[in-house]
Amino acid sequence: MPDGACVIKYAGTRGVVWKVKYRDATGRQVKETLGRAADGWTKRKAEGELRARLVAVQKDGYVKPERLTLEVFAERFIAEHLPGRNLKTSTLVDYNLTIRHHLVPALGDVELLELERRPELIERYIADKLRAGLSPPRRSGITSRSWGACSASRSGGAT
Repeated sequence: MPDGACVIKYAGTRGVVWKVKYRDATGRQVKETLGRAADGWTKRKAEGELRARLVAVQKDGYVKPERLTLEVFAERFIAEHLPGRNLKTSTLVDYNLTIRHHLVPALGDVELLELERRPELIERYIADKLRAGLSPPRRSGITSRSWGACSASRSGGAT
């Protein structure tokens, strides 16, 4: 195992939490919380996750994604991604309105990695919009993951 890479068992007032520490492809130290023992995390499971992280660093040059809220990502998406998509004006207006008037007010302050770890936040948002009488969301295939804002393989996250 590389120097400094380890599994950390943290016993706090709310129970045991498992963490991993390693260096990403840039050499920056990364410390990530994997989960609580009450949610099924064990030393063996944490060691397996650490091995997966180290393999991703070695093979794919994995770098921990920057901490990014949905609001910041959405603004970058609108400014940098949409202009090059050759979309009709009406589609651009619809995307802008949906993002700025629906997504950002509801989930804008949530970090993308948190949304990836807790897909129920998105499901709750969709359910609330449906209850309010809005039509179901369209699946465009454009996601923060496909645009490179989230990692492609994180344990316990949405797939």
